[in-house]
Amino acid sequence: MNHLQLAAPLSVLVPALAIWLYAGWLSFANWQRSARGRAVGWLECLRFLLVTLLVFTLLRPEYVQHLQRNLTPEIAILMDASDSMKTRDLTLTNRIVSRAQ
Repeated sequence: MNHLQLAAPLSVLVPALAIWLYAGWLSFANWQRSARGRAVGWLECLRFLLVTLLVFTLLRPEYVQHLQRNLTPEIAILMDASDSMKTRDLTLTNRIVSRAQ
């Protein structure tokens, strides 16, 4: 099951919706007051689109994907056998030991 989910709490969701509605009203009002109707209309549409994208980003959208696992997980144990493990740089109770020890 895959779906888009908003991770924002209700305390962020309500102000974001209010800001989005206010931006829509402000864009429409600016377009109605302007003398150059069509040019300002495109600019206000662009402004409203940018505010919409910003508000949507602040709501922290995430794509949720539920996977059904058929196999049990495997555990791998790794050991470093390189020469860097022979470095004597660790002090334990007045004795210098190598990393491998």
